[in-house]
Order: sequence, then C-alpha cells, then structure tokens
Amino acid sequence: WRNMKLAREMTDREQIDMIQFNKAGRGPIQKTYSYNPVAAHLKKTEAQKR
Repeated sequence: WRNMKLAREMTDREQIDMIQFNKAGRGPIQKTYSYNPVAAHLKKTEAQKR
C-alpha cells in the first residue's frame, strides 16, 4: 500500500513539474528587476566615453 502511495505522489510531482515547465517556457518573461540593469550599464559606459 505504501509503495502505491509513493508511486502516485511521484507521478503527480512529475505532472506538476511538466506543467510548470511548459508555462515557464511558453509564458511571458518574468520581470525580476524594477529597472533594466543592462540599459543602466550602457548609459554609464556611454557617459564615461564622453
């Protein structure tokens, strides 16, 4: 009985992982910064060149 429960939990976890993976791959890019760090860096380097 215990093995059946564990096997069921493992398959459930695999399905949940696959759903989350597909959502992450097909969904919009998640914003992690309040500003664009690349743009800020480019502005600094352009200002230093002048």
